Amino acid sequence: MRPPKGYQSSAALLIVIVLLLNTCGCRKLHRKRRRADSFVSGFGARKRFQIVTQHNRLRGQVKPMAANMQKMEWSDTLAALAQIRAESCSENSTKSDLEHVGWNVRQSPRAVASHSDIIDSWFQEERHYVYHSGQCKNNHTCKHYTQMVWATSSQVGCASHLCKVGVEHWDMFVCAYFPGGNWEVNGLEVMPYISGAYCSLCTASMSGCLRLWDHVGGLCETPRNPCRISCGQYGQLNVSTCRCQCKRGFTGRFCQVRCSVQCVHGRYKEEECSCLCDVGYGGAECAEKLSFPYYSCDMQIDGKCFMVSSEAETYYRAKLRCQERGGILAQVLNQKIQDIVTFYLGQLENSNEVTDTDFETRNFWIDLNEEKRGEERGEERRGEERREERRGERRGEERRGERREERRGEERREERREEEREEGEEREEEREERERGEERREERREERRGEERERRGEERREERRGEERRGEEKRREGEEKRRGEERRGEKRGEKKREEKKRKEMI
Repeated sequence: MRPPKGYQSSAALLIVIVLLLNTCGCRKLHRKRRRADSFVSGFGARKRFQIVTQHNRLRGQVKPMAANMQKMEWSDTLAALAQIRAESCSENSTKSDLEHVGWNVRQSPRAVASHSDIIDSWFQEERHYVYHSGQCKNNHTCKHYTQMVWATSSQVGCASHLCKVGVEHWDMFVCAYFPGGNWEVNGLEVMPYISGAYCSLCTASMSGCLRLWDHVGGLCETPRNPCRISCGQYGQLNVSTCRCQCKRGFTGRFCQVRCSVQCVHGRYKEEECSCLCDVGYGGAECAEKLSFPYYSCDMQIDGKCFMVSSEAETYYRAKLRCQERGGILAQVLNQKIQDIVTFYLGQLENSNEVTDTDFETRNFWIDLNEEKRGEERGEERRGEERREERRGERRGEERRGERREERRGEERREERREEEREEGEEREEEREERERGEERREERREERRGEERERRGEERREERRGEERRGEEKRREGEEKRRGEERRGEKRGEKKREEKKRKEMI
């Protein structure tokens, strides 16, 4: 059934309002986070993980599939609010200074249903919900389901409390959601999510898509790695530049290349895993002493080789070009050499022997005074200072990385200790439960033994009563025999007397 045109426009406007409320609510939630930091949830880390994972797993299984369903995270602030409401032992909503909080509450007899069973029962209300009409079937409730799968509810916190109702004890399980759901506009219930291909309508701030192996659909999430690259275990990603900062001894775009180059007489080029050698040195590690290539000299003066090139347009580029060829930029102090070189350069210009197409300025770089040497030494010092600063930055970054690794290691150890404590508590609870079960079984065995003794005593009494009945019957039979014998004796005596009388008469 197609909704009215006016309803579609109202829904579109509502989506905009929802986004604004979500932004405001998030600001309030972050302002209250400091207060929640001191709260210690009644659930351990493993229980919190199970609750959040179960919510996300079920939210990814809605039908029809959701296009804007967001991933849920645990919130200690919401867990504190849920604990307050659970301790009130009332299913009615409590007042909170945090706006737009949704609730799911379940009160059940003690130890009848686990928390996982309760969450599953909320999701099973889906069979009573008609998505296309946004309504529950007649005489059914599905508010727990719609709040649980509300697309923009991205945070959850749950708590439980044992309440006494009269002489009985009941379990109160409460989950708080932010931002809350189950809204109405103009008397119509708002859809909990928008149907469509999963993650197809995620917001800009949640451009990532979480899909676990057992999910039918996907959940929108904030991408933890917006650069979409991994620097592995030998580097750290700089999110602002999307480049990897490699540990010492590693290089490459993803810090995947092990680089153990040691530049003996040169500067280490980190991006290329190579050395830029000093003048007069070469080889992979700048450890080889090179001799100047005299075969390429343009002129020799007093045993010194001079090369002329027009490939550089600036002083520093000319200096770098000389270093690449294994020489140094000429620093001519001798007037004789100055005159000869100047004459040679003039002849080159006049004879057009330089045919380099890039040669436009005709600037043949040659150092003829002390000022340029001072500039060169200053530039070298500044370069060395910059290299030292970069080395210091790398060492500082390495130390910071080591400290971060230490903190992460400490956090992992703390998590392991917490898990061990929880496991110890669980084992203690299991041991106590086994002892209580053993006590109950022993009581039942004792009851059965008592019943068996009573049954056997009753059987023995029944046997004695049977023996008494049989003895009584025997006595009666003996009495009957005696009376019969007496009657038969009397009859025989009567016959004898009659026979005697007949004889006497005869």
